[in-house]
Amino acid sequence: MTIGIFSVGLATAQGDVAKILSASKLQIPAALPWQSNRWTSCEVCRPALGMDSNISGMQRWQRLARMALEDCLGGQWVSPETPLIVASSNGGADVVEVEGWRDAFDTQSLLRDTPWAGQSLPVVSGSCASGLQALYLAEKLMANGHDKVVVLAADILSPASHDNFEALRVLSARPAPWQPVNDGFIPGEAAVALILSRDSGEAPQLSGPILRHDLGGNGGLSGVLAGLSLIAPELIIGLGSGPPETDELELNAIGKHFDGAVPVTTPLLHFGHTNGASGLLSVALGMLAQRTSGWFPSLSMNGKVASDGRPLSSGVAKADTVIVCRSLSGACAAAGVSKKSQPHASRQTEEKAWGTTEAAIPLMSRVLRQIAEAALQKRPAIPPDLLVVRLESPISPPPEAQIGGRLLPSAILEITPGFIPQLIARSWGYSGAAICLVGDGRADAAANRLLQACGDAGVMVCSVKIRGSGERRHVDWNT
Repeated sequence: MTIGIFSVGLATAQGDVAKILSASKLQIPAALPWQSNRWTSCEVCRPALGMDSNISGMQRWQRLARMALEDCLGGQWVSPETPLIVASSNGGADVVEVEGWRDAFDTQSLLRDTPWAGQSLPVVSGSCASGLQALYLAEKLMANGHDKVVVLAADILSPASHDNFEALRVLSARPAPWQPVNDGFIPGEAAVALILSRDSGEAPQLSGPILRHDLGGNGGLSGVLAGLSLIAPELIIGLGSGPPETDELELNAIGKHFDGAVPVTTPLLHFGHTNGASGLLSVALGMLAQRTSGWFPSLSMNGKVASDGRPLSSGVAKADTVIVCRSLSGACAAAGVSKKSQPHASRQTEEKAWGTTEAAIPLMSRVLRQIAEAALQKRPAIPPDLLVVRLESPISPPPEAQIGGRLLPSAILEITPGFIPQLIARSWGYSGAAICLVGDGRADAAANRLLQACGDAGVMVCSVKIRGSGERRHVDWNT
């Protein structure tokens, strides 16, 4: 089966598709639209072009998503029955308070004024791997007979997200991807919409995505790239988010599977770090690069050579591309975009065996401690192909997780929905694909269809459902 990327829509710091394709000059970072505080080290950001700085929270998430969908659909009618898969790391959360965080992934609010208005859908939330994880599920739907699937990934700029990145010490006003001095990134926002189609004609072809989890070092990232090692890319789009140690892991994995003469680039330099939209943004830019002639400034870098000697892209156009992603949580993903269908390794070639379990880590959340303890007793006899955590309501930080109104770094990671499947994976010694779907009972029907599509495609799925909210949770282990 070949899958083509039929259409793409963007709402980014460099504008929509037309703006990006016609740009001869790139937009520069903007000042933060909110007041700096005593923790602020990075006072610039990359908001979506044309986005009103006075719009925030759920309204901003909705507006950003609608801009990308309108750009993607181009005025053509799409049936509400066409499957839509939504991805986001933080949803519409503007502040990390219990009520706002609980409702941050409400797709009924997100999809207002779109063909899917009124639908309750689960949100794929796996940090910066979210968009590629959603793309993985879309591929399973198409394997089960759907001729067209729409994928949408969107994450907004917010004071809460910015403060959390500051607490993690990963921001820098002067990013230098894959350089020894790279100490972080500029925060950004984006929405990316793709239409995947079987009847693709001359559309760029999608390979993958392939998902895994990194249990230590770069084993997970190397594993997903091994699945695409039969491709001979002309360009690699990675993350390069820093710090240098993380960049080195990424470069080592890339160097293990692809020729050292293939240039590498990242959207982080000109778009900022767009969180859950970042992987899908890379796919979209890989597609757009094939529609240009000559220089493509959105993929140009501010140096010539990476720290391992690999060339940095000067703005490659018309290039077959491999997209690489490794999130802070350890979720890894890779995909290919090319002018014609490319071979990639089958998942059946992977060994089905448990890895070494990782030592328990200290957890602030009582709910997560209970899940981690139960996971040790619930490991299935045979490793699945896919672990799916269905989370009705995100984990809220306990009061002791905040000091002076600021979340502690460990608490920031714990409340991220994608942390939970990775926590279970580490408890099991599981290095396969691990996804979190966020959505209350209204999203159950859509979530069930996604899991059924995976099963029908021959994927062995292990599902863990976490019901309830706050400190009152019930976990169903379908292992």
